[in-house]
Amino acid sequence: MSRGTGPWGGDADYLRLGALAPISGPYDLRNAQIPASLDEGGALDPEASAFYLSYALVSWNRLFHLYDSPSEAFKAPYDTKVPALFDGQHAEDEVFPQLPTRVRDLLTPRYVHRFQHPDARLDQAFRSADGTCGWRPRVPVRLIGAAGDEQVPFANTTSCLRALRSHGARPSVTDYGAGTRHFGTMYRGLPDTLRWFRTLK
Repeated sequence: MSRGTGPWGGDADYLRLGALAPISGPYDLRNAQIPASLDEGGALDPEASAFYLSYALVSWNRLFHLYDSPSEAFKAPYDTKVPALFDGQHAEDEVFPQLPTRVRDLLTPRYVHRFQHPDARLDQAFRSADGTCGWRPRVPVRLIGAAGDEQVPFANTTSCLRALRSHGARPSVTDYGAGTRHFGTMYRGLPDTLRWFRTLK
């Protein structure tokens, strides 16, 4: 039961968790998402990887103080550009043209190494983000992803599956295969999820 305050006060007993069907989430940054993003010859879109790594570093720095100066993490000229792009005022279509199309042009070698060998602060950032699947939902769970996802590797989904099972949950997995990309997974996953939810009533 998920309890909260209803529109007229009191506990919102009418809100209950009935099922879960997350789609292509980055559930395991340390072991799946970050390593794949740093693999220049891998299957991920390098431009998307540069975007996500920029966003993660700027956000985490505000929480965990990962660097004193952006130039420690970002190569010029992105050390002066990136922090201002992630100020909550810029849309994605404004941010992407200002970033490099390859991670090697974005991050300093020091920060590539730091991602590969996290220190205490970066480890804290990873732990803050990687607990999504570390619990036991007592409702039906369906994990949805695609082996062909070019932004969020399917290894995130298999990692979440292992974590949920280790806590006693029994989720099912839907893999749309190598021919389906990131947004295609969403476009297929949303209507499939709605149909699935109707069967659970």
